[in-house]
Amino acid sequence: MLHSNNKKLIALVVIILVGIGFIFLARDYKKTFGPVASKEGNIIVKMPFDGQDVGNPLTIKGEGRVFESVFQYRIKDSDGNIVFQDHAMTNAPDVGQFGPFELTVSYPKPKTRTGTVEVFAYSAKDGAEIEMVRIQVRFSGK
Repeated sequence: MLHSNNKKLIALVVIILVGIGFIFLARDYKKTFGPVASKEGNIIVKMPFDGQDVGNPLTIKGEGRVFESVFQYRIKDSDGNIVFQDHAMTNAPDVGQFGPFELTVSYPKPKTRTGTVEVFAYSAKDGAEIEMVRIQVRFSGK
């Protein structure tokens, strides 16, 4: 009987550990493949996903609520070198409202295999970078 109880206890522990593992995987899956918002919540990047292989051109998709609907974006290699940068506008229906954006960006070949896509705004108050969203990517070279 003691032997049977030990098997049940071991089975229960295994089931609990597997369940905990699925919870962590689900959390990481959402974090990796879900939209990423700035700390302040006014820029949301839906594409690319964190850790995604990206081609050339690269599509950046999301929504934002930023001053005069203007936001900045840049692509950096893993050494921190800026590969490409520019600005764009959301398609907000009115001032103070979220508007979608979708960009197709061609960029020079990075010197490293990995890097980041950054989407942010400049503060109207002092020009500081605000609403920063950083997405880690792998450059596929295609």
